[in-house]
Amino acid sequence: KLIWKTKKFKSSLAKRGLIYWKDPKTNEAKIFFSNEKNLISLNANDGSFDREFGHNGLVRTGLNLLPPAIYKNQLILATLDHNIESYNILDGKLLWKLKFKETFSKRVGGVKYDNSLGNPWGGSSLDVSRGFFYLVTGNPSYMFDGTRRPGPNRDANSIIAIDLNKKQKIWSFQETGHDLWNLDLASPPILTSIIKKNKAIDVVVAPTKSGNTLILDRSTGRPIYPFRLQKVETSAVPG
Repeated sequence: KLIWKTKKFKSSLAKRGLIYWKDPKTNEAKIFFSNEKNLISLNANDGSFDREFGHNGLVRTGLNLLPPAIYKNQLILATLDHNIESYNILDGKLLWKLKFKETFSKRVGGVKYDNSLGNPWGGSSLDVSRGFFYLVTGNPSYMFDGTRRPGPNRDANSIIAIDLNKKQKIWSFQETGHDLWNLDLASPPILTSIIKKNKAIDVVVAPTKSGNTLILDRSTGRPIYPFRLQKVETSAVPG
């Protein structure tokens, strides 16, 4: 039987999932999820809005598709304006923000450098013991035209690690530089451990559109197995 049902939200409701949490002090169960530029908290038992959270259960955030991660008393979000945002899990107040993507203000061929996209949409993971938050990013704009974004377009097509305690980016591993083929990292980062030379290594793993399986050291971002970058032919298109 249907237990409860909320009002209708915007179409991108909980697009990559939602998260369940029970308050250890009150035992009150809640669910948190993203809805475009809102972070929403509901009572998990009856679907009512959490009136103590933000404005009657809603907090205005950067545009986002991913569910938040819970770290200590924080809800951690990766947004499409390239921020990591931290909110208090009880009242929804913004605690801090961190810009994780390289920014540019230069011009190319008389027009503004295009530093858009490279967004976190494929997924994220949290290493609770280290306080490290991992996300994967998509391809830069425009997908098949790189004339307004020369260079490697760092932090696009990448796995990125954030230290939530120090509030800083600790490493970024890019699979494809200056992507012209829509080879975004679409798989959520998987946290696991492997044995190599009788030694256990904590790793973050992501299969990719190129047919690679990236296996990186969680703390340093270095590949566990040899990873060889290969140059491709230069385009004949001007720019």
